[in-house]
Amino acid sequence: FVKRNRVQIDTGVEILKEFQKDFERTDKKPVLFVMADITRNADRVGRYLERRGYEGKVLVIHTDTRGVITKKDLANARVAARKIDSPDNPYEIIVSVLMLKEGWDVRSVCVIVPLRAFDSPVLAEQTLGRGLRRMAPQDTTWDERLIVIDHPRFRQFWQAEIDSGELVAEFIPAKRAHEPSNLVMVNPKKLQFDIEIPVVEGGLTTTVPDLANLDLTRLPSKIFKLAEIEIPTIRYRERDLLEQK
Repeated sequence: FVKRNRVQIDTGVEILKEFQKDFERTDKKPVLFVMADITRNADRVGRYLERRGYEGKVLVIHTDTRGVITKKDLANARVAARKIDSPDNPYEIIVSVLMLKEGWDVRSVCVIVPLRAFDSPVLAEQTLGRGLRRMAPQDTTWDERLIVIDHPRFRQFWQAEIDSGELVAEFIPAKRAHEPSNLVMVNPKKLQFDIEIPVVEGGLTTTVPDLANLDLTRLPSKIFKLAEIEIPTIRYRERDLLEQK
């Protein structure tokens, strides 16, 4: 199973590393979600990833075909659901069959590698939902992205949504899927050096009256009598420019 899907798995790992470079100076931690077809293959994928240098960083959670977590893994799943987003949590990769239930409300899934087919579009939508929760819900200016390594069943789902006009998307090579982010994050350790810059209001302003609303009858007026107007005496001196006389 791993050999057959190694390209998808390795591609997901490489993209995860790119996300980790983006977030290395932040308090955010990207997570890779690998979805297997059966629990036995989930174990195989987990062992393969540990051999690739992720020992102690891979959490394998067993679920049945409906996405219900087995009793044996329920405790681990609850811990993962609560703490997987924390930078202090050691897990960077989640491997499971579905993980659609049991309140798995995580916000750090940036890459999904589906290694199984889906019987209905609903399952595909639910799988996407694992990675559509925003890391920073309050920051609407941050354009977060979710990268899904292509699977034939997902391709059918995408194409159906595109054809219906519900989705605007394109299929691109995995090497071009990730674009480095230009994140500007506040370092909590430097908050003591924060400087508050005052906002100064006022200054010179220019206003233009609205002449269309000008009422001439309301302007101040005064009646002048011609006889009362003193006409000044006009005085001038004549000079010839040629003779200077």
